[in-house]
Amino acid sequence: MIPDLDIAIHGLGFAWGGPPASGRLRSTPEDFLVYEIPLVEPAGEGEHVWLLIRKRQENTEQVARCLARLAGVTQRDVSYAGLKDRNAVTEQWFSVYLPGGSEPEWSALDSASVTLLRCAWHHRKLRRGALRGNAFRIRVRNISGDRPSLDRRLREVAAGGVPNYFGEQRFGRGGFVKLALKTGAPIIPVAVVGAEEALPLLGRVTWFAKSVGIPYVPITPTFPWLGPAGLLPLPSKWRLAFGPPIDLAGEYGAAAADDR
Repeated sequence: MIPDLDIAIHGLGFAWGGPPASGRLRSTPEDFLVYEIPLVEPAGEGEHVWLLIRKRQENTEQVARCLARLAGVTQRDVSYAGLKDRNAVTEQWFSVYLPGGSEPEWSALDSASVTLLRCAWHHRKLRRGALRGNAFRIRVRNISGDRPSLDRRLREVAAGGVPNYFGEQRFGRGGFVKLALKTGAPIIPVAVVGAEEALPLLGRVTWFAKSVGIPYVPITPTFPWLGPAGLLPLPSKWRLAFGPPIDLAGEYGAAAADDR
């Protein structure tokens, strides 16, 4: 982890108190496993081929481009429910629109970092956000600290959860990280608590939303019960915490923007 970022993270609030132990995460990609949980199973017929793919240290968008080239379609004909961590071993579904019904030899995808686990036809493409969630298996190495306190803390986390902070890798290699490296501008970590209380989300309706061209219709404590007025945000108190600046360019140099 970047030293300045490590300091910034430890300056954020903890849900259950300070850490009772420490360890090392992601010594290898196999230490961080991600399993996508789909909303539906492919029906076995239709114009979209769904492919369950396991990838190791591979970018989701790069795999989508490989699928498009192999199938001879445009990249917009390839869909997935969401991006997955690159520095990990992940399993996720992709869909490819093939109205002609002719499939390429999907086994050509297999490599040291990509494995095709399953493929099946379905009536609809896989849309962004169309998943029940992700399951994780995380290995922590070189643990040191108070083991009884750690076991108790894990039970507390399992029962009550933790704040949803986002690390720098969540946003990929491009975007603001590359911009910060090229321009020498520091990154300012920001944590926002309270924004989610302005419009509490109880659920999502997708079947109706698709017919009007929106991702989903939100179900909140006030909508649709109060009509359009139910979409007005509720009063909420926001807390913003700013961490110390992270000077990526000073640490790694502007040339790091072109690293892959």
